Amino acid sequence: MAVRMRLRRMGRKKKPFYRIVVAESKFARDGRFIEALGYYNPMTKPADVNLKEERILHWLSNGVQPSTTVKNILQDKGLWLKWDLMKQNADPEKIEAEMKKWQEEKALKQKRMELEKAQKAKETKKTEKTEEKEPVKEEVKAEKAAEEAPKAAVAVEEAPQEEAQEAEKQAVKEDVKEEAPKEEAKEEAPKEEAKEEAPKEEAKEEAPKEEAKEEAPKEEAKKEAAPEATSETETKEEAAPEEDAAKKDA
Repeated sequence: MAVRMRLRRMGRKKKPFYRIVVAESKFARDGRFIEALGYYNPMTKPADVNLKEERILHWLSNGVQPSTTVKNILQDKGLWLKWDLMKQNADPEKIEAEMKKWQEEKALKQKRMELEKAQKAKETKKTEKTEEKEPVKEEVKAEKAAEEAPKAAVAVEEAPQEEAQEAEKQAVKEDVKEEAPKEEAKEEAPKEEAKEEAPKEEAKEEAPKEEAKEEAPKEEAKKEAAPEATSETETKEEAAPEEDAAKKDA
C-alpha cells in the first residue's frame, strides 16, 4: 500500500482548516489517517503553520512522498532544504549554517515584500487623494461654467443684434450704391436722347435739302413745259386765221 503525506480538510463552510497527515492513498481525503504531523490555516495572514519536524523527517526517510501542497509548505519552512542536506549526508554544522543563511535570505525577502507593499500603499493613497481633488476641481469648473453661462447667453443674444445692425448698414450701403448707378443712368439718358435728337435734326435739315433738290428738277421741267405750251398756242393762233380764210373762201 502507498502511503502519502497530504492535507485533511477540517473546519466549517468557507472557513477551511487543514491537518497535515500521513495516510494511505486509498483512504478518502477526510477519512482515516495514520498520523497527524501538524496543521495549516490559510485563512490567517500570514498563514498559520505548525509542523512536527522530527516526525516529518522520519516519514520522509521511510520513503513517504508529500503532495504538492505539503511540499510547498515544507519548502516555505525550510524543512525540504534540511531534508536535501540530510540526503547528501552533510555535517550537522553545515546544515545549521545553510539553515541560518536560508533564514537570513528569507528575512531579506520579507523586508523587500514589506517595502513593496508600503510603496503600493503610498501610491494608492496618492491616487485616492488625486481622485478626491479631481471632483473638487470639477465642481469648481462646473461653478465657473454656471457663472459664465449667463454671460455667454447675453453675448449670444447681443451678437445677433450686432449682426442685424451690421446687416442693416450693409443694406443701406447697397441701396445707396444701387441708387447711384440709377442717377448716373438718368444723367446719361438725357445725353443719349440729345445725341439721338441731334441726328434727327440733321436728318430734318437734310430732308429740306433733298426736297429742294427734288423741286428744282420739277421747276426746270415746268420751265421747259412752258415754252412748249407757248409754241403750241402760237401754232394754234397761226392755224386759226388759216381756218378762217378757208371758211371765207368756201
